[in-house]
This record gives sequence, C-alpha cells and structure tokens, in this order.
Amino acid sequence: MKEKTVDFHICMNPQATLTRVDQSFCDYLSMSSGELVGHSFSETIAEFQQPQFQNFLSSLSEKNSTGSITLHHKNNKGILQPIHWVFQPDLINSGMPVVLIASGFLAYEFGSPSNLPQHSRAVLGKTALDSVRDIILITDQMDRIALCNQKFKELLHPELQFTQILENNLQSIAPFLFPQYEQDKQAMQQSLREVTSNTALEIDNEIRFFLNHRVPVLDEGKLSYMITIMQDITPLKQVEKALQDSEEKYHSFIQNFHGIVFRTDMNFAPIFINGSVSQITGFSSQTLLSHNQLWEEIIHPDDQAWVNDARIRLKNEIGAVVELEYRIIHKNGEIHWINELMQNTVDEMGNLRYIQGTCYDVTERKKSEVTLNQLNQELHDTVRLLQLRNQQFMLLNEMGDMLQSSRQVEDAYAIISDFAPLLFPGHSGAIYILDNINQQYHAVTTWGEKPPQNSSFSSNDCWAVRRGRMFSVFNNTENILCVHAKDEIDVQKDMDVQRPTKNSHTGCVCIPMLSHGELFGVIHLLLSGNYESDEITRLAQTIAERTALAIANLNLRNQLHIQSIRDPLTGLYNRRFMQESLEREVHKVRRSNRVVSVAMIDIDRFKDFNDGYGHEIGDSIILQVGQYLQTHTRIEDVVCRFGGDEFLIILPEVTSNDVHHRIEELSKEISQLQIQFQENLFEKVTISAGVSQLPELADTAEELIRTADIALYQAKELGRNRVEIYKPRTDSA
Repeated sequence: MKEKTVDFHICMNPQATLTRVDQSFCDYLSMSSGELVGHSFSETIAEFQQPQFQNFLSSLSEKNSTGSITLHHKNNKGILQPIHWVFQPDLINSGMPVVLIASGFLAYEFGSPSNLPQHSRAVLGKTALDSVRDIILITDQMDRIALCNQKFKELLHPELQFTQILENNLQSIAPFLFPQYEQDKQAMQQSLREVTSNTALEIDNEIRFFLNHRVPVLDEGKLSYMITIMQDITPLKQVEKALQDSEEKYHSFIQNFHGIVFRTDMNFAPIFINGSVSQITGFSSQTLLSHNQLWEEIIHPDDQAWVNDARIRLKNEIGAVVELEYRIIHKNGEIHWINELMQNTVDEMGNLRYIQGTCYDVTERKKSEVTLNQLNQELHDTVRLLQLRNQQFMLLNEMGDMLQSSRQVEDAYAIISDFAPLLFPGHSGAIYILDNINQQYHAVTTWGEKPPQNSSFSSNDCWAVRRGRMFSVFNNTENILCVHAKDEIDVQKDMDVQRPTKNSHTGCVCIPMLSHGELFGVIHLLLSGNYESDEITRLAQTIAERTALAIANLNLRNQLHIQSIRDPLTGLYNRRFMQESLEREVHKVRRSNRVVSVAMIDIDRFKDFNDGYGHEIGDSIILQVGQYLQTHTRIEDVVCRFGGDEFLIILPEVTSNDVHHRIEELSKEISQLQIQFQENLFEKVTISAGVSQLPELADTAEELIRTADIALYQAKELGRNRVEIYKPRTDSA
C-alpha cells in the first residue's frame, strides 16, 4: 500500500451545482470537467452521506461562514474513500453567498485485497493499519482496546508494546481521549450511526487537532464494536483559521472601506458590487446589480466617450490595468469625481472572464486640487504683479531722479518720453501743456508706435480737464469719449457683434496734472492689446502726480530764476545779470583778443515826465523804451535796465564806432515813437547815450561801465539827444 495525499479545489453555487473543478479532482473521479461542471456535487458523494451534506449546506448558508465536512467519494479505482472538505462562501452580497469555494484533502487510501491470497490478508490488514498516517482504534462495548495501529501506539508512548495496550481499558491507558470518546459513544448508542467529532491534544508542546470518525459495528442491532479513526487535521485547521482570519479581515475591510469593490462581466455588466455604494452614487447595490446599464448611465455625458475608449484595453489585453478619473451624476443630481482602478482576470483556460476593481470618491480631492490650482495661479499672478511693480518702482525712481536733475522743462519732457514706453509697453501717449494765452493744450512730447494724432485741443475737448479728474475708457465699451480721442478709438456698442476697428487702440486714459490746485497739463494714454485696467490707472495716476510735481517745480525754478535776472517792469535783464554777463564777455575778450562795447542810455528829461504826468506815465515810458531796445538789437546783445530811467546794452565783438552809429539810429527811431498810455498820446521822448569799448578805452568791466557813464554825461552836457564815445583825458588837458 502507498500512502497518498491529494488536494482538490472546486467552486459551486449555493445549490451545490459545480461551476469549476480542478484537474486533480477530475482525475480522481476519472471524469472530465465537462461531465462535472453544471452537475450537482451531491452526485459524487456516497449516497448515505447526501442528506448530511444537504444539512451542512443549509447550516453554512445560515451562518454565512467557513465550515468543514468529511465526505466519501468513489475514486478512479472504485474504492469509497473519505475526503475532508473546507467550504468558504465568497462574494457576500445582501447576506447571501454567491459562490462557494471548497478545498479537499484526501485522508488515506486503501487498496482492495479481494485478489490477494487468503493467508496474506491478515498481514495485509496489519500492514495497511500501520502504514496509514491516521490513528486507528477498535474498542468493544466495554471500552477495551481490541485493535490499534502504530500511530495510536506512538500517540501513547513510542516504546510501548502492543501487548501492553491491547485488552486494556481506554480510560486507563489514554484518559486524555476518554471524555470525547465517551460522549461520542453515547451518541452512537442512540443513533447506531457514524459519529464525527473533534479533539484537540497537546503533543510535543504543540496543540494538534484531530477529526474523529467513529463507525459502529453492530451485532443483532446492538453496538458491539466501535471503530475510531482519528485524522490529524491540524494543517486543515490552520488553513481554516487563515481563511477565517482572511474572511474577518475582508468583512472588516468592506465595513470600513470608503470606496466600492466590484466585479463585472466582460461587457461591464455588474456581477458583484459592495462598499460605500449608496454614499457615492445614491443607489443601492441591489439597484445597480438589477439594472446592468445604470452605472453607464450615471457617467457624466462629457466623460462617457473617453471612459469607454479607455476601457477597451480591458476587453482586449490580458492582464491590462486601467486607472481612470471621471465624473458621475449622483442620484440627487450632484456631480461626484471618482477614481476607478480596474483589472481583468482569466479562467483556468486562460480566457478573459471577469473585470474587477475598486473606485473611490475623490470629489473633495478634486475640489482641493481646483482650490490649490487657483491659489497657485493667484500666487503666480501675485508674484508676476510684484515683479512688475518692482520693475515699475525702479523705473519710476530712476525717472524721478532724472527729473530732479533736470534744469529745463524741455529736459523733463524728453525724460518722460524715454521712460513712458518702458512703463506702458505696447501703449502710446502724449503730454499736453496748457498755453495760458490761447487756452489750448499743446502736445510737448509723444511716445509709442501710434501716438495721438491731435497736436492740440481746447479745454472743452477733454473730459478730464472739464471734470478735473481722471477719465478712462476701456475695451471699447463706452459711448462717451473725449473729442480729441474720437479718431483714435472705435467704440464697440454691441459687445455680441465684434467688428474690425480702423485703429489698434481699444481704450484711453486722460489724467489731469495739477500744481497747487491749478490744472496746467494732461497725460493722454492710448491703450492697445491686453491690459489690466486697474494697473493702468494706478500707474498712470502715479506718473501723472510725479510728472506734475517735477514740471511744476521746474516752472517754479524758472520763474524764480527769471525773477532773479529780469527787471519786473520791463522784463529786461536786471543789473545783477548785466554784471555777470559783462564779466563773461570781458574774459572772452582777454582769451581771444576780441572787443566788447557797452552803451549807457538815459531818457532825457525823465523827471519832468514823472513830475508832470505821474509815475504811471513814467513807468509806461520806461516800459515802451525798454521793449523797443529789446526788439531792435541783436540776439547776442544783452539789453539791461541799469536803474531808474537808465539802460545798458552789452554788444560783443562790436567796436565803439559801430556802436556809436547803431545807437544814433536807435535814438532817432525812439524820438519818433508815439508814447501812449490808456488811449492818451504824449509828447515824444529822446535819449542820450555814452559808449565805451574794451580793451581800447577800458581794462575791466567796472572801468568799462564807468567810462560809458562818463560819455553819457558828456552827451547830456552837450545838449542831450545825442551819442558820445568816451574820450580819455590827456595830461595836457
């Protein structure tokens, strides 16, 4: 006899109809898979155990847990042999088992001794008993041991002899076995049928589990002997414990799983679905199972096409794994995002059989991602804005430094024209300054590819001037425009119908420039392309304020400078400026061997005019004579009011004789002037003048003025209304 252990694996539905068998079980029964699948598992069991198996199935369904049973099957040699089966329900849905998975272990195998000689049967039987790995024990009705095998002896003590065991009472020789034995014996005496029980024994400091099969031997309907077969099922118990632990973990996982576990056929019709189904979809598991297309219907319409395309791999490629994120429509109408991970599985023939997977509700994560993306975009925009403002700040500071270093208003205009394109890239503009005489605003500088076309406009043509504050039009949306900007911008009255514009400008900004509350200019911007209106207005307002301050300061400086060098009555240069100018000319003469002449001029009998007509008439005479001298001399000549009714003219590179001739002409022209004051005409005035020259007649600026003044007194003494050149006195005189 040869000891043999075989493992079998089968699947069946709750009605015991086989759905899958492995090849080892087919070989054991000498049947094909086709002869078994679709038939009842009960047909392979010994007839006397079929009711027991049906009761076992009912108990298994009620408990919905793992169970085990020993059943007798005929092997391929026609021998009835016990197989210990462990059943595990799989895919629990709505409290009912869908599939039963069973693993079987062949306990032992006896050959048929019917063909052996008679004298060998006793030896064969003893050999068979000792060769099997199970414990075999036969006791009589007095509990005495009638027969046992080597395994029983080893259980008691390996060194015991069979003679020390046989005919002894089981309770005395193996008390650790007797309690369960006695309980099984009482049950057998009542039923006179096979009894099965379990025993746990500590052997070599290890707990071993045994399955007790107790078979009655009857004599005239009464129990005569009891055959006990103790099968070591410790490995089965370990497997059963592992399966139980696995099942507990599975149930714990399902209970705590916040997603959905599912299995579908290859057409994605659900076979099993469990988990947080109602929370994620709003539908129950049973509803989704009973409506095969419901899951497809709740996929968001915008996602259905690409989800179906992505699933094609699962139907065509063995072992394919597909992970998707798409939207579904909850029963309450809300949109939920789910993450779905799927993989296909194959049967024993290698054919695609199922698609199984999990899905999670990732709506909150998606919302977080959207929020994070928004925050990232806001951060990016903020950083970009800070960089832009930092660049603008640096440019504004640089422009401010240069404006402060300017000496003339024209310099300021040029600086603004250089910096404006950097501060307003892609845009154009101009600065308009008010002309107080004609009340027109004139463009003093422009910038950009398409600067404003109007070189000037009146106060009524600009809303910023009329309102005294900034006026703007953005993105062609306003119907009201400044008159001076109407030709620069095309207004889109109907925003739903976009029409081409003749200009590239889509907006404009006019910012008034004020100094001490007085409006003296306008910054006019023409906007093109994309822009942030708030940024444009903020920057334009800042530039306008800085520009207005710089120009106002320059104007004030110029006014103060003019006041310091100009005579307030005539507008001619004053005596201070005359002295500075004369010193420069004297230095030029000394460096280049040139000449410079001066003419000291005095109005004849001016005191008589003041005394006779009053100071207002006197001031008017001084003004008109001074203006005439200013307008009838060369540009390089410097005409100054020396004091009272006296004037001094500096004439570079002109000799005293030429000056004498020119001043005589001016004297004749002035004597013919008609003096007018408040529509009244007065008598004519004449002038007297003295001329001197450096270096011929003087060596220094002071001496040049003094000698011209002496010549003036000579002209006065000689009768006035004449011009005299200084004549130095000789020693003989």
